Amino acid sequence: MIEVIHFTGFIKGVTYKTYLGEKLNEINIDNFDVNQASGYGLIKSPITEIAYSKWVSPKRTRSYPFARIYTTYNSSKIITIIPVIKDEGQDGDRDVIQYSTISWMNLLNIYSVNFSTKLKLTGKNVVGSIVFPDATGEEINNFLQINKTTFAEKQQAIIRKLALEAENNQKLKIQVSGNSQI
Repeated sequence: MIEVIHFTGFIKGVTYKTYLGEKLNEINIDNFDVNQASGYGLIKSPITEIAYSKWVSPKRTRSYPFARIYTTYNSSKIITIIPVIKDEGQDGDRDVIQYSTISWMNLLNIYSVNFSTKLKLTGKNVVGSIVFPDATGEEINNFLQINKTTFAEKQQAIIRKLALEAENNQKLKIQVSGNSQI
């Protein structure tokens, strides 16, 4: 019979020092746009600087973000920018951030900034395409009218809430379209 050994405890004070780190590209905080930023760099302000890394998906296995994180690890202040959700439509994958990812960042003393910049919702039977916050109220009504057999009342309400959210947060872009229009 095989004996099983169980270990319990806490991991504290993880330290890591890079030896082959590269110089981080600097960007002024006034010019920083997460949508245009490179995968990692250094955000500078008059009073401080923060190293950042950016994920393209909430899944650690899809985009291998840890190389970018470790590149920033010699800085005194580090953040990593992680999309909360990435929806690639009905036939695509729906990636959602996991609790273990946040826990891991906390263990490494990296602050997590969770965001969703562009969300695409697609479907086989959707007619046309609409982008929030660019769409007017009339365009939203017309889009929902054309697709009234595709979207149930609850889905229409969700689309209206997404439109309102995008209107309140101008950095958030949401596109709803048919699969062939991606």
